[in-house]
Amino acid sequence: METVTLPESIVSVNKCAFQNCLFLVQIYCLGQVPPVCDSSSFDNVNKKDCVLYVPKGRLAAYRNAHVWKDFPMIVESDFSGIVEIQNSVRISGKEDRIIIDGITEGYVWIYDINGVLVKTLPATGERMEIRLQERGIYLVKYAGRTVKVKI
Repeated sequence: METVTLPESIVSVNKCAFQNCLFLVQIYCLGQVPPVCDSSSFDNVNKKDCVLYVPKGRLAAYRNAHVWKDFPMIVESDFSGIVEIQNSVRISGKEDRIIIDGITEGYVWIYDINGVLVKTLPATGERMEIRLQERGIYLVKYAGRTVKVKI
């Protein structure tokens, strides 16, 4: 995953949420208030090479916020061209499977943490339960987005 957009509705970033996202180079954080982060939320992300885009007028808030202040490249933006999309897609991990709801078009690709393609499935628009051989961290890619899931 190279880019992530955190919508304004995000108020916190869970423990280890982006841990080991070694290729993350852009974070668009749309919230006027910096989301509360756990110290491990961005473990092993190369913060010095990752650009954090924040709303205009909110630079000081992010520079003073726990974890966000560790990103040396914080850029204010009006986010022109970035539209917050109401996302009705739900992706979660449970036991030995990934559960996906709400993807209506295209395909779903599932990669292991090493970037190896594990499964490719057509989107059905209905609940999909994908059983996997091993527990671990997976990346689910759909419609130009990537979500990290732990099972």
